[in-house]
Amino acid sequence: MHVCCARFPGYPPPLILTRERAMIIRLPLLLPPLLLFVLPLLFQSTTAFIATSSLRPRLPPLHLSSASPSPSPPPPPPPPPPPPPPPSSYKGLRLLEWTNALLPQKTLVKTARFGWNTMWKTLMTELAPQSKDGSYVRPSYTFNGQLGSPPFPLEEGRYHVYVGNACPWCHRLTLAHTLRALNQKQISYSYAIDDPEKASRGGWAFEREGGREAGREGGREGGQVQEHVDRVFGCNDLREVYDLCAPGYTGRCTAPVLIDKRTKRIVNNESSDILRALNLFLPPPPLTHDIDLYPPSLRATIDAINAWVQPSINNGVYRCGFATTQGGYEDGVEDVFEGLERVEQILRKQRFLAGSVLTEADVRLFPTIIRFDAVYSTLFKCTRKRIGDYPNLSMWLREVYQLPGVRQTVDLPGLIRSYYVQLFPLNPSGICPVGPTEADLRLLAPHDRAEKFGGGGEDIFVYKE
Repeated sequence: MHVCCARFPGYPPPLILTRERAMIIRLPLLLPPLLLFVLPLLFQSTTAFIATSSLRPRLPPLHLSSASPSPSPPPPPPPPPPPPPPPSSYKGLRLLEWTNALLPQKTLVKTARFGWNTMWKTLMTELAPQSKDGSYVRPSYTFNGQLGSPPFPLEEGRYHVYVGNACPWCHRLTLAHTLRALNQKQISYSYAIDDPEKASRGGWAFEREGGREAGREGGREGGQVQEHVDRVFGCNDLREVYDLCAPGYTGRCTAPVLIDKRTKRIVNNESSDILRALNLFLPPPPLTHDIDLYPPSLRATIDAINAWVQPSINNGVYRCGFATTQGGYEDGVEDVFEGLERVEQILRKQRFLAGSVLTEADVRLFPTIIRFDAVYSTLFKCTRKRIGDYPNLSMWLREVYQLPGVRQTVDLPGLIRSYYVQLFPLNPSGICPVGPTEADLRLLAPHDRAEKFGGGGEDIFVYKE
């Protein structure tokens, strides 16, 4: 096939366009796409050749001189194997990666922080009432009946106290009950379990018959079992006790609470008042030593000590842990450590807070101090000092802990688990720390209080006449 052109004078003969010539003309047009396909293949082949050739052993150079060649150096050692690939990990939703094309990282972080902070403050306000400046305010108590008054005569076997293991306000009552050697026939008490998922209008609930929880060290180390069963009324939680004994009450159902079993009425739910009530009972026979934790000769001193220990230390640690503003937290921290320093100076000069004998003032302080290094210094951010940094206070803690029966009132693993797991706004992960243990805190180590101030075991109490 060919194409003929018209002949003009002076022009060369017409070009006969054969198939071969047409292919030659099209060749420049085909070169660019051909190069785009071939060059990557050539690049990959060359790279692979260079990579493999770099791993081949090099041949020694060829010596052309007549002299004997020098010995060749030993071949280099093989290169170390490449490191293993990192283990696979979960990267979450990868929000920072796929949202950067839509909005700046600053906006995303500020939005997440605002949402999280708003939810946290809402939960904290429900958990712990707040003032306008973000400081924790301990609620007032509704029931203030007194044992020994006409409505509630002092009778053995008539009253029962509901307490919680982790609560320091409850601990002062079980401690007084133990120190005064009272028994369950005189005035009984039982434990509620802190489980806000089981409870309502508060955090205290009961397990069904047979539901028990044994601690693993401290007071429960010897295999003693702590029941969380209501054997008085058979209720499921503390709200049912309040509904039964105070119909129409709509407030928070707190522990401790003192109940009149005979009339099914709430007597009192303020720990300070119940502590004084426990001091009224006589010791059971055949005991004759009637320990007085609130002796008349020391009442003014005890009241003065309680007046500043309660707000600065006992409630101060909660003001640190439950604060929702930086200012509220720092005010609490200042009060806590000023109070601890004041206690340290008192115990440097005398054996106990009110003098040479153990009184109600020591009973009220001990539950806070035994929890301080285990919980308050970390979870509540009271981190300036540990109790171990106060030599006289730490020795006082050992002496009280080693008194007969006191160790059995302390369940370190249980109270640590309670604070870290149940107060989930303070620890959303629910991860519970390992320790500190009784051995870590050196609670059974020797103390120097008797040698320093004199006196023996029975000399540290005042007895009623």
